[in-house]
Amino acid sequence: MYLHKRVELILRNNTIDYLKGFLLILVVIGHQSAWPEINKVIYLFHMPAFFIFAGYFSNKKDFSIFIASRVKGLLYPYILACVITFLYWIVFVKNFGSGVSVLLEPFQLLKNLAYANASNGGLEPNTPIWFLTAYFFYSVFGYLIFKIFKSQVYSFLFSVLLSFLIYIFFNPENIPFGIYTSFIMLPIYFLSSIFIVDSKNVLYASCYLIIFILLLSLLNYPRVDLASGNIANPAYLIVFTFLFFRASLPVFYYIKEVKFLSNYLSLLSNAALPIIVLHMPFIVLLNGGISIIFDYDYAYVRDNAFFSVISVLFSVVLLPYIIIFLKVDKIFNYDFIKDKVKLN
Repeated sequence: MYLHKRVELILRNNTIDYLKGFLLILVVIGHQSAWPEINKVIYLFHMPAFFIFAGYFSNKKDFSIFIASRVKGLLYPYILACVITFLYWIVFVKNFGSGVSVLLEPFQLLKNLAYANASNGGLEPNTPIWFLTAYFFYSVFGYLIFKIFKSQVYSFLFSVLLSFLIYIFFNPENIPFGIYTSFIMLPIYFLSSIFIVDSKNVLYASCYLIIFILLLSLLNYPRVDLASGNIANPAYLIVFTFLFFRASLPVFYYIKEVKFLSNYLSLLSNAALPIIVLHMPFIVLLNGGISIIFDYDYAYVRDNAFFSVISVLFSVVLLPYIIIFLKVDKIFNYDFIKDKVKLN
């Protein structure tokens, strides 16, 4: 793929790792209810930006090798995340939760987990895990489409057509959420070589940032919260993700000069999967502990800006080090667990 040559230098200097670490911070911020206006901006690009990374090297692999790597890397962690989510819901959410998560029945939650149904709060106890199934189907569909058309241009045009047909004619409640979202995101799979460039020009980046801000003002902060089933028009996702990449990549290229920051963002990137799975339960437990210690209503703690800052800081600073120290990330590694089972 043409993309591979374009991103080779970026991969060497870890720019992508730094960017992924920053996107993880945005994921945690986006799951705070204290800043709805900020969330409106974040949801325009932060999850589509994650999806952009799927197509890098997958097309070099035989399909059987590719699908095995996707199952091990995404479906196995999703099954583990479902077990964690269900146990955490039974033990803690009934005491500290609110809204849909408290009203769920055990069988309904199990059904929602089986279908990765994030629509209408179906995965509210741990909503972010929808990403694992969506990313799986997205990467598989992208792989197969490229194998059929053998052209990035034709694959992109077909994916745009498919994406808009799904968006216009299908209700996300009638299709498993992960599959629906993967179709909406598909055009991004084939735009990686346009989005990701080895650019160090801060002046150009500033221009893209200005365009980003102007479009936000023009569109009046359109809400595109993937986690609630209110899926964005694919055109929004393409345009704002493109502008985000072009505005941010030069910045993350130069972050390597700031050692403590580059090391920290690399740490986040390396622990990305367990952070995605565990940060919501971690935040609920943290907010629940604060509400008990200070005798505050849980909803007040959850929606308060100050406590939301505390939640974000603990989730993006303390949680990654807990994950690395306790080797929690190893649990999500299929091959590591398989080898352990063989040894025993």
